[in-house]
Amino acid sequence: NGTFAPGATVNVRNEDGVGHTVTSDTGGQFDVAVGPGETATFTAPDEPGEYPFHCTPHPEMTSTLSVG
Repeated sequence: NGTFAPGATVNVRNEDGVGHTVTSDTGGQFDVAVGPGETATFTAPDEPGEYPFHCTPHPEMTSTLSVG
């Protein structure tokens, strides 16, 4: 939660029992898979803004990455 600095490392922890992804809705800005009980990292985009994302296997799971 909160706003990430441009180019910052973003840590994602999956506390669920199935795999998920953090996949940007447009432009391929980020796409990382994180397995059950695992942590993954990716780099925030270099430009400030709001970046909607979803889980590829569960498209109803959505949120927005804030970069500023």
